[in-house]
Amino acid sequence: MSGHINKSTCRALYLVQTLTSFGVELSNFTLIIIAFKLDQSHALKTVCVVFFIKMIARVFITPIVSKINSDTFREIATIIAFLCSALAFSLVNVTKVWHIYALAIVLQVSFSLSFSFLDSALGNMSSDKNNFWLVKILMGNGRHFEIFYIFIMMYIFLLTIGLPALFDVAAIIFFTLATFIACLHLEKTVSPQNASSQIQKNLFYTFLFNPWFRGVLAINFIASLATAAVTINSFTLVQGVYGLSYVETINSLLIFASGQVFSRLMLNRIYAVLSKRDVVFLGGSLLVAGLLIAVKIHSFSSMLILWFTLGVGIELSCTPIVKLLQKPIDSKTRTRLLSAQYTTSTLCAVITYPIVSWSEVYIGTQPSFLVFGSLASIAIIIGVRYWPHNEDSSNFSLK
Repeated sequence: MSGHINKSTCRALYLVQTLTSFGVELSNFTLIIIAFKLDQSHALKTVCVVFFIKMIARVFITPIVSKINSDTFREIATIIAFLCSALAFSLVNVTKVWHIYALAIVLQVSFSLSFSFLDSALGNMSSDKNNFWLVKILMGNGRHFEIFYIFIMMYIFLLTIGLPALFDVAAIIFFTLATFIACLHLEKTVSPQNASSQIQKNLFYTFLFNPWFRGVLAINFIASLATAAVTINSFTLVQGVYGLSYVETINSLLIFASGQVFSRLMLNRIYAVLSKRDVVFLGGSLLVAGLLIAVKIHSFSSMLILWFTLGVGIELSCTPIVKLLQKPIDSKTRTRLLSAQYTTSTLCAVITYPIVSWSEVYIGTQPSFLVFGSLASIAIIIGVRYWPHNEDSSNFSLK
């Protein structure tokens, strides 16, 4: 790849990311819905394993592939993985739990390879006029709207073509992705300075020299914990406890995403009243309160209100951080900060999803929310401690 990637290429890569997110999320949630239909008594454990596979793939496969110094290999591996996913989801008839695990492995391998492909494609992109596209792809800026549309499409598909046909839709998406990537014309390198290795360095330096960023890590942990709790409990509570259908499950996730979109649309007005730091901790406080209140939630309607509130809290706590990290004038500092933010948010997801999953398996749903609320309370105290009122990302430079 060359040091400059034009905007049309960036748009193409962003389209790949969006289609990948849609296909993976659609397939992942379909697998979980089928798990409840196959064996509801053991569905929670199945859900835990599916999310565990998801996190393991992101921890191990992506870094391994990123160490291979060949863009051509990443591209070919991604194409093959998407073709395998398309074939698997179009042919496999899921009748056993192990079928779900096998498809989850294929799915997450495809996602991890596609991430590495995008990562290598963006590795040498450094010109200022392309920073917007770098941030948009690498940070998932606007992802709240993507998730919102994904749940709307899932809801429409469930009502029109039914649950079994969702696998066919996913297969078409994966085949389209494989074809689209094969048609992209990117210059290849044999020893790229890819973004993954840079991200690891950025993370080390950011934490070593900037105590302020530990406050950001605390907020990332709270947001990730709340997201994991909502995602997993949208299945376990709605279908396992309340005995409702998978349509209500998608409804609950749609309400959660609606809270994020609503909060995003209101942010500019909130900024006129509160500083970005105060907005972050307002969102964090909403998440802490919501996780603790969830212990007393016993109906689907009250759960929807809580999910909307948590969606608002996640958006308030996360988006201002990205705005602050874009503030430094020095582009090198800005890139390091954004990379570190991406890495820590992913790290938090790797930690929180297993915590949420296995807590609910071993101690139950309601007691788990008490644990989540307690962890979030500790995290927000740490965040306040390390993030002083008079300091934001523009006040320091990275070594």
